[in-house]
Amino acid sequence: MKLFPDATLIYLSKGAKVKAESSRRDYGKVLRLLHSRHRTLDVNDYTDQLLTDFCSERGLAPATLKKRRAILRSFWEWAQWYGISKSNPAAPLKFTISPGNFGVREGNWLTEAQAVRLIEACPTDLVGQRDRVILMTGLFTGARRATLANLQWDQFDKGLTTLTFVGKGSKLAVVAVPEQLRSVLKAWRHVATGAYVFPRNHIDLSNNAEAFLNVDQPLGGDGIANAVRRAGQRIGIEKLAPHDLRRSFAAILEDKGTTIADISRAMGHENISITSGYMDRRPSKRLAVTSGFALEMEMR
Repeated sequence: MKLFPDATLIYLSKGAKVKAESSRRDYGKVLRLLHSRHRTLDVNDYTDQLLTDFCSERGLAPATLKKRRAILRSFWEWAQWYGISKSNPAAPLKFTISPGNFGVREGNWLTEAQAVRLIEACPTDLVGQRDRVILMTGLFTGARRATLANLQWDQFDKGLTTLTFVGKGSKLAVVAVPEQLRSVLKAWRHVATGAYVFPRNHIDLSNNAEAFLNVDQPLGGDGIANAVRRAGQRIGIEKLAPHDLRRSFAAILEDKGTTIADISRAMGHENISITSGYMDRRPSKRLAVTSGFALEMEMR
C-alpha cells in the first residue's frame, strides 16, 4: 500500500489522534510530501534512515522539523498497530532527530495606528474584502489561526454579539464581538453565504480571471497565513503572521489601560503568569526600561 493517498486517507479517517481539520491538512501535507520523495515505495518499505533524512533536509525551521517528526512518529505507530507496516521506522526519530531549543518567536507587535493601516490597506475586491474581515476578527478577538481557519457562522449567536469556539487544550471559549467588528461581519455575511465565515477563493479562467468564493470550503490555516502575510506586505511589514494579530490584540488592550488580569481573561490563558510572560516579550516594554537610563556624571 502506497503512503499517499491510500494509507494517508485510511489513517486520517481512523486515526483517533487527528481531530481538528487544520491538523488533518498538516498531516496530509507532510505525508504527501514524503511520498513525493519516494513514489515507488510502499508503507512497509520505508526505513529509519529515509525518515531521518526527510526530517534533516537542509533549511528546515526547527518548528517545521518538530512537526515532521511528530507526524511521522504518530503515523507509523498507527501503521504498525493497524497492520500495514511490519515495523515502526519512525521510532528512532526520538533519538536521531532533535528539534533543538528554538524558543519563542519574537513576532510583530502592532500599534493601534499600524493595525488601522493594516485594515485600511486591504483592496476592495472580493479577496481584499475577505482579508479585511480576517484581520479584524483576529485583531478584535485575539483568535488563533486554527480558530480562524475553519470558523463557521453558527459559532456566532444570532445577533453576532458573541463567538464560541474550542480553544487550545480543547477548552471551550466564549468571546464578545465588538461593535466595529459586528457591523463588518453583518455586511460580509451577505457575501460568504455558506457555512464558513472565510471561504476558499478560486479563479474562474472563463470569467476574465476573476476570483470567486467556494462557500462550501474553508480557507484553512495556510490561507489565513497567506492573507495576513499579504496584508503586512502592503504596509511594509515582512513576515506578518496570524499570531501577530493575537499579540497585537493584547498589546493594544494594554496600551488602552486594560489590566493584565483582564487581558489574561480575554486571551483565554489558564493563569495570569502565562499572560505576564507573554507580555514581557513585547519589545516596547524592554525599550521603555532603558530609554531613560542615565548616570549622575558630567559629560565632557
